Amino acid sequence: ASSDEQVLEAQDRAEIDGALKVSGSLGTTNYSVMGVHTSPAEASFLHQGSAITREQAPAQTYGVVRLQHGLDDRGSYLGFLGTSVHSASATGRMADVAVLDGMWTPPDHNGFLAVNAAHAATGDGNRDTTGWMGSFAGERKWASGLSFGGAMGSVGKDFEMDDLGYRPRNDERYVRIKSQLFVDRYLGPLHNFEFTFSGGVNQDQAGRTFSRWVLGEGRIDHKAHYSLWFGAGLEQPSWDDRELRTYRDPVKKYLRRERRPKATLAFDT
Repeated sequence: ASSDEQVLEAQDRAEIDGALKVSGSLGTTNYSVMGVHTSPAEASFLHQGSAITREQAPAQTYGVVRLQHGLDDRGSYLGFLGTSVHSASATGRMADVAVLDGMWTPPDHNGFLAVNAAHAATGDGNRDTTGWMGSFAGERKWASGLSFGGAMGSVGKDFEMDDLGYRPRNDERYVRIKSQLFVDRYLGPLHNFEFTFSGGVNQDQAGRTFSRWVLGEGRIDHKAHYSLWFGAGLEQPSWDDRELRTYRDPVKKYLRRERRPKATLAFDT
């Protein structure tokens, strides 16, 4: 409201006009569909002795579709997820995200392979963007307590997660590995020996490395319910592509980061 207006009534949230959800299964395929429509949020003002009404937020339509086809009795599957948000305003928000995903579990259940690919189209009527992302991850475990896993993926510069979930950033290519050894036996009063080694490289889509690291960690438990945590790692020289960014200057700038070692030591009860 302007200085010569008095707020008479204002909605603090949009009201749901209607919603529908249908879910079920066909054989080994589970499905779920949901749609929601909200009415515009309005506010009433007193202006020069007359009551006027303005739209504070436009009507919105939301949709979610999930399909998951089971491949075996171990949890392996192929799936599809789609989300949609559309505003009734010509300059309002829109977002359509589609994801194909899948996971395979071996017969002994000691590991997994997972893959997904996603496409997003988002905008506000003035700026529309489309982007892609894809990732692959896997892990294998052995009876000795040793495990090895890794992940790799690519997230486009214009990919936006919107309401689908959370990602720390877009504009990224990455490769990560992790190996772990867990020994469940006693050595005097000590037990639950756990040692982990991990490393990774992260680049933006222009090929500049913004993170390159190796890390070794360990944990040892005492039978008196004490734990010792320790670790050491090294961040290799890289380029920080976020420190110098501003909303007024959209051109990406890079800040050089030198080699940074680190170490940790902690006790827990």
